Amino acid sequence: MFSNTRYDHHEAAAMTCKPHIAAIECAENIALNYLLHEVPEPPQQKPTVLSRGFENDYLIPFSKEMELVEILSFLAKTKEGSDYIPAMCVEQDPSGPTLKALLAINKRKYTDGNHLLQNLKTGFEMIFNVLRKSRFERGSSTEITKKLLQMIVQMCSARITCRLRLTGKKWKESKRSIKDHLERAMEGVRQINPQKLIQFNLDASSLLFRTESKSVIQSINKWSNHKVLSFLDDIVEKMYRLNNIIGLQQLLHLIPSGPTKMVKEATFASSLLNIIQKVSRYKEAARIIHRIAKKFPLVRNIEVHLASLPPEAFDRPHHSSYLASLSATLSRLGKINGKQYDTSQFSQFIKGKTTESLGEEFSQQTARTLQEAKIHAEIQIIAYCEIQSPPLFPRAIASSKDACFLCYAFIQSHNKMHTSRKHGRLYPGWRLPTLSSLKMLEHKFNEVLLDHARQTIRARAKGQIDIHPHPNESTLLPMLASMSTTGAIPDQTSIIEKTALPHVVPPGLRTLKNAISTAGMYLKFKEASSCALASSDPIAGTISPRFSSPFFLTGPLHIQLEMEGSLDPESATKSFTYCIAKLSVNQSNELPIETLMVDVVKLEGEITYALPPDGRFCIQAHDVRVKITCQ
Repeated sequence: MFSNTRYDHHEAAAMTCKPHIAAIECAENIALNYLLHEVPEPPQQKPTVLSRGFENDYLIPFSKEMELVEILSFLAKTKEGSDYIPAMCVEQDPSGPTLKALLAINKRKYTDGNHLLQNLKTGFEMIFNVLRKSRFERGSSTEITKKLLQMIVQMCSARITCRLRLTGKKWKESKRSIKDHLERAMEGVRQINPQKLIQFNLDASSLLFRTESKSVIQSINKWSNHKVLSFLDDIVEKMYRLNNIIGLQQLLHLIPSGPTKMVKEATFASSLLNIIQKVSRYKEAARIIHRIAKKFPLVRNIEVHLASLPPEAFDRPHHSSYLASLSATLSRLGKINGKQYDTSQFSQFIKGKTTESLGEEFSQQTARTLQEAKIHAEIQIIAYCEIQSPPLFPRAIASSKDACFLCYAFIQSHNKMHTSRKHGRLYPGWRLPTLSSLKMLEHKFNEVLLDHARQTIRARAKGQIDIHPHPNESTLLPMLASMSTTGAIPDQTSIIEKTALPHVVPPGLRTLKNAISTAGMYLKFKEASSCALASSDPIAGTISPRFSSPFFLTGPLHIQLEMEGSLDPESATKSFTYCIAKLSVNQSNELPIETLMVDVVKLEGEITYALPPDGRFCIQAHDVRVKITCQ
């Protein structure tokens, strides 16, 4: 416990030998930053695009490692609530026969959540047993994916029914299940002005939405009557089909809302889309795990390992005479713009707080952090890897939620692993493990926190105040899928002819964010600002199932070419030769009228096109066009 006697930080030098001084300073630095910002940074999503420059010794490319980690961490959240948030990474050993999936959950004490961890381990082993026992032969994709989905639904059934608002807290609060939402949405779609549907080429999509929604509702009724897991599989399958309707997001946002309408809430479309996308992700997970395992045999021997830290990692500082001092903590900042800030000067940056109340709030928050803070799952995994010192350090880490401000800052400071998402909120109940092997990292991180406080004070002194609203802490990154693992979905050729390119009749179709596929190859793009392609400087190269192309940058396009295929001897010898070049305005105007041109800005998902006979097609974003020629 903490007494009311204040600890004089002028004695800090005399206490540096005490093992917990860095942990106390970390708690103080967290409390200081929390006074300045509850949400220090805005949310950010950065899909994995770069190879990070150290691919040579790894058996799985960095982009696939990140993709696998993202999907496993999503599946690891099997229960509603914020008590136990999981995180995962995968560890590769070039000399070993298996791939390790490391798992941890947020913990306050060493024994927290151990029963849940064992249940998660058992659930993942059921999923991975499908990979171990399956023969990845031609024509086996559908059956393997189906088996994976069955095991995923069995492991995640409680979470799925909660997401569907058929059980759980959200259902009790809203009293509106996915069935109620879809019934209102079907009626709302009928109320959309027909001219708008024609204008946005969504008339066929609206009919398909009503058909697929009715199918989902029928499956929900069957599940509600019998509570059989196979019926829950069916709901997920049909939600996946619903999610793949072309223009779904735009269609739902066209539904009229207001006090006199069927849909009264302005947030209805976003809420329904969130449910559809997250439930659909379970089917996507089965497809993606299968696709990666098909291409990289090591993944077929994946095992779950708990990233368990020793009990002493959860020890807490005990100094009976200690009470945090805001003025002493401010003194550690040193001079900012030539000025040493005291508590009175600092208080001018915090609205509605007196000097006395700030000091008391700071002391109480520091005490709560020291007594009650959790070690977040990402931090446990990093600490575990540092202790184990694997020959190949995992390169990607992900949680079921976006990384908080402190986790993201620590991952950046650690600089060995990558995470794709952060929500930017600072949780003051956050701590580092008490481990001697982390002392250097702990001191480095304390400097990061102090520097962030300095930057904030410097900006506030200039009148720059960035106030970020509380973010959505659970978002989905788009997952890429290939045409080789395409499942059966409705024939939407007529829709594509209206919404995409009238002269292209696709042989098959998938919709997924930010990608197009053509003839066994797919491209990925994101917004970027640098430029690496010039119209006078085309770049040629070769890609194979083992290696992707570099990332090509030009204006708003950031492009990588990747070829699908397994790593068996036959497919490993196959390759595409390509040439990629940015087009000038004149070159664009000279293109034949029949040229396949895909506008990625208008894409709402992955669309598979037939590769033109000459192997040439173009992609464009805003006023930038790129031509790709494949052989």
